[in-house]
Amino acid sequence: MTRLPRDIARDHSKALPVDSLDGIVASFAEETLVITEGAMRRCEGVRETFTEPLTDLHGAQWTLQKMVFEGEVLLLEWEAESGVTRTDHRLDTCVFRDGVIQLRTVRYTMASATK
Repeated sequence: MTRLPRDIARDHSKALPVDSLDGIVASFAEETLVITEGAMRRCEGVRETFTEPLTDLHGAQWTLQKMVFEGEVLLLEWEAESGVTRTDHRLDTCVFRDGVIQLRTVRYTMASATK
């Protein structure tokens, strides 16, 4: 049975707080396209886009601020803060198909946790 987009998003969000890179990558198609500051393909690109934030935000509190689904598309606003680092300008989009994320765009900036 193919997983539904909401189930994939739920599983993905559960992997973030425990810094589970393998759990995160499991939500993506083998030929995923990730667009951030550049474009990357395949699971190696997914792994690369999550390595730095999981390191910088190790042990962070992750919060989903807004999830808007329309069919196979998700718009996601989120935040994360560790004792040292936080994120600003956080926005992702994901396109789901065949039980996995096929396309992801992501934009965020890192900042000091103290405002």
